Formats: sequence, C-alpha cells, structure tokens
Amino acid sequence: MDVQYLHLGGTYLFDRSGESQPYFVATIGATRREPSGFDTSSATFFSFAAGGGYKYFPDKHLGFRLDGRFIGTFIDSSSNIFCQSDQGGICIINAAGKILYQFEIFAGVVFRF
Repeated sequence: MDVQYLHLGGTYLFDRSGESQPYFVATIGATRREPSGFDTSSATFFSFAAGGGYKYFPDKHLGFRLDGRFIGTFIDSSSNIFCQSDQGGICIINAAGKILYQFEIFAGVVFRF
C-alpha cells in the first residue's frame, strides 16, 4: 500500500539565539492511501500532524536534529477500507474508530551555508 501525505504547516522555534534550538511543528492536510491489490480503490482522508524537536549547532555550519511527530488521519467510525467485491467481500483494513494514527521519529545532520 502506498501512503501519501499532503500537508501545510509551520515550525515555531522557541529559542534561536543559542547552540540548542527546541521547536514545535504543526501541519494539516490530507492522507491518500492507495492499495496495490487487484480491484481495490484509493481513499483520501483529512489528517493532521503535531510534534516537536531539537536542533543542536556546536558549529555555525554543522548541526544535529532530532524530531518526533504524531500523525492522525480521521476515518469513519466503522470503515472497511480497500475492499474487493470479487473475493467475497474481503477488506484489507477493517477499522472501528475515529482516528488512524502513527508516530515518526527522525534524526539527521544539518549543514548550513
């Protein structure tokens, strides 16, 4: 299954003056899920993300970054997603809830010019 996010948002830096820079991130948009099975259809849902991170710059051109995010996708409270009618009503995902969610953690090196 391919999952695509289209979000708009922003980042708030709490302190830009020092070597360490904590920040908050928030986005809002849509999540598109495309299954690769035979005779399945795509679906697009409203979604959002919130998280935060930390940047550390021991040098003016080199830094490190750690970022964590929660992504929530609003689905119907009892959804059958990516169903195939020719297989006797088999569904890839059966969800009973309001939000399908995931967590992501990123780490990286930052180069500034």
